[in-house]
Amino acid sequence: MELWRQCTHWLIQCRVLPPSHRVTWEGAQVCELAQALRDGVLLCQLLNNLLPHAINLREVNLRPQMSQFLCLKNIRTFLSTCCEKFGLKRSELFEAFDLFDVQDFGKVIYTLSALSWTPIAQNKGITPGPHRRPPALPSQPKMTEYDKRCCCLREIQQTEDKYTDTLGSIQQHFMKPLQRFLKPQDMEIIFINMEDLLRVHTHFLKEMKEALATSGAPTLYQVFIKYKERFLVYGRYCSQVESASKHLDQVATAREDVQMKLEECSQRANNGRFTLRDLLMVPMQRVLKYHLLLQWSHMFLLIEDQGAQGYELFFKTRELKKKWMEHSNIYPENATANGHDFQMFSFEETTSCKACQMLLRGTFYQGYRCHRCRAPAHKECLGRVTPCGRHGPDFAGTVKRDKQHRRAQEKKRNEMGLPKMEVFQEYYGLPPPPGAFGPFLRLNPGDIVELTKAEAEQNWWEGRNTCTNEVGWFPCNRVKPYVHGPPQDLSVHLWYAGPMERAGAEGILTNRSDGTFLVRQRVKDAAEFAISIKFNVEVKHIKITTSEGLYRITERKAFRGLLELVEFYQQNSLKDCFKSLDTTLQFPYKEPERRAISKPPAGSSKYFGTAKARYDFCARDRSELSLKEGDIIKILSKKGQQGWWRGEIYGRIGWFPSNYVEEDYSEYC
Repeated sequence: MELWRQCTHWLIQCRVLPPSHRVTWEGAQVCELAQALRDGVLLCQLLNNLLPHAINLREVNLRPQMSQFLCLKNIRTFLSTCCEKFGLKRSELFEAFDLFDVQDFGKVIYTLSALSWTPIAQNKGITPGPHRRPPALPSQPKMTEYDKRCCCLREIQQTEDKYTDTLGSIQQHFMKPLQRFLKPQDMEIIFINMEDLLRVHTHFLKEMKEALATSGAPTLYQVFIKYKERFLVYGRYCSQVESASKHLDQVATAREDVQMKLEECSQRANNGRFTLRDLLMVPMQRVLKYHLLLQWSHMFLLIEDQGAQGYELFFKTRELKKKWMEHSNIYPENATANGHDFQMFSFEETTSCKACQMLLRGTFYQGYRCHRCRAPAHKECLGRVTPCGRHGPDFAGTVKRDKQHRRAQEKKRNEMGLPKMEVFQEYYGLPPPPGAFGPFLRLNPGDIVELTKAEAEQNWWEGRNTCTNEVGWFPCNRVKPYVHGPPQDLSVHLWYAGPMERAGAEGILTNRSDGTFLVRQRVKDAAEFAISIKFNVEVKHIKITTSEGLYRITERKAFRGLLELVEFYQQNSLKDCFKSLDTTLQFPYKEPERRAISKPPAGSSKYFGTAKARYDFCARDRSELSLKEGDIIKILSKKGQQGWWRGEIYGRIGWFPSNYVEEDYSEYC
């Protein structure tokens, strides 16, 4: 029997590992045992099983979550106790990084074997390890980097499979049975967007298994990149899970039937081991663990200086420390690298770093943005962002000169006659370009690429992605010739108004219904357009920027035509671009007003009755409605907090206190 399997058998006899642990399975590998011991928790429990109170459990972090600091602290506590209370020599102990980084797991087996021969361990009547000081251990074949990575990949799949089953169990054994006992409002507060999580992870697990089916799983990273934006649903869940648990406790305390039903559901789901309150915390624990699993999976391939210690900085006073940190954040290293001018910035929307494509963390001052090209980046990625496309002698401090420079550059490129290609298949760097070429160019279907170097007999071309302004190499079989269609006649559309000033648009829309809009050509700049829309009794104006044939109202999304842009925001709310503008482009201004009223589009506001104002009420901000005694209000929602309802009156939508009105029940009769 292999030494590590004998060690596993001894740990089971010491009641550290359960007999059914996956380390005992027929296809198990030594890396599975390393994974089980790697955080040091089981090792500390082993010493307490052999000698009660050998270690004060207050000194052990039982949930280190693979934090390097906490895991190493647990491992070092185990090693020092082996010396002090079990009499092991320093030469018989492994180094902490031998286990944490799995540098030499043979030393770990040797230490456990020596521990099994100590008088304290032998007094337990458990068969010790095969050798007191096994000479064959140094010749024990070490795990290859490939074996270690495969073990980590298997851990990712197994935990994802179990987590998806847990989400399904919550839906099957808790959500469905409780629908008959709880109000819809209670269900929404308690379970938040649990169904969205289950839907995302069902598809995520399927694609993950497909990626892991190939040897080495070279495409697994693409699955995580693809689902990066979809995992943002966790933002809402994690921010509301604490209030969900409190609300669940309140409902269960107030209603005995709900309490009994919760116990019944828990019994059916997992024999009563975990309550619903426990299970509600699982999604947050899972999403916080992904980066640890992925970090461990690539650690064996990328980290060379294992066990290297970092620097610690000490300051004479707290004020000096604060001053140094502020200077480091405001004027970081590489802030002006590659022609950029990076400054700390608070991003209103979810944003990814241009260098590493990872999300920026936090809710304010999440990272840095170039004052010139507006490229976002992490502090640690500033030196790796591609060169700024907006610097040099032609860069001016005024918007007017900047526009002229950009158009001159675009005109110059057009005069050069550089061919353009359209991307029909995505490319994220695999396979990579040959070493002599240069960096790869990220491509998404629909992107337009301007070729800079292309040989008919070569498989790799160089170009500039006009959507991202990045330059790099890509396989020529991912693109096709770009066919630029003739300019569209916009006058045939009911929303196009031609050249028009702001004042003219406001005069047309002021007396129209909310959601009525028009698209106008800007008089001062005939090459650009703007959207004017009526919302909450005001006319809002949105500038449409045009560059290299692409149309944008926000930097996050570009369209290849004005019609495509309008059609998109007729189906999707503008709040994704402007938080205070929660509406779609509903009614083209050329439509008769009666049509806009009689045939509201799907998704327009529905009301659930009316109410009559009993007293005057003066709104305190723009989110509230001002009422006069006798006003009739359409009730849109009663889900506001502390007795506030949402309604509509005179085309305005907002909140009002329910105790100021009297509901009209005649419509229900």
